[in-house]
Amino acid sequence: WSSDVCSSDLILVAHSMGGAIGLLTLAQNPGLFDAAVLSAPMLRIATATIPFRVARVLAAAAVMLGFGNFFAPGQGRWQNDPQIAAHSICTHDPVRATLEQSWFLARPRLCLDGPTFGWVHAAIRLGVRLASPDLLRRVAVPVLIGSAGEDSFVDPSGAEHAARILPDCTLVRFEAARHELFCEADPIRDAWLKAIENFIAARVATESIRTAS
Repeated sequence: WSSDVCSSDLILVAHSMGGAIGLLTLAQNPGLFDAAVLSAPMLRIATATIPFRVARVLAAAAVMLGFGNFFAPGQGRWQNDPQIAAHSICTHDPVRATLEQSWFLARPRLCLDGPTFGWVHAAIRLGVRLASPDLLRRVAVPVLIGSAGEDSFVDPSGAEHAARILPDCTLVRFEAARHELFCEADPIRDAWLKAIENFIAARVATESIRTAS
């Protein structure tokens, strides 16, 4: 990207749950990074047809009763899906839709099963924690958030809430995008990469030049 970015600049790039963990890291470790790019950060998980409050209580109760390792409703072991390109909920691109499945087939140890009650409970608790204005205001670096309008994993309201409170945040919403912005169809992916390029040029390179002078 921009040649004006100093070699010492550290930019955090994280996706989904990694974006949530990354945001927590930024709040807890000021100065560790100079900026952050968060792709569809899981600041509030999507709970499909179950209301969020009901899912929160259900997951907490399941964990409390010892069912934390049981799959959440509708989830289970990973299975090979030859038709994944036709009905992917991650991307509109038919080739990129098969990437993760290809990795799993080539290296079965990489396979990820569906979420358990324990995972859902932990994800909801992290999202609630990251909604705290006090925590969000401790993030001192510029943050770019990409939000997908057709996301089946993340509720975009979490990113919108964070963007309103973070001291320096740019929120870019892609209404026609699914969860995997970096693996989306070219028009969406190119727009996302351009947004990152513009963000770095405007928010990171400018700060580097100001610091150097």
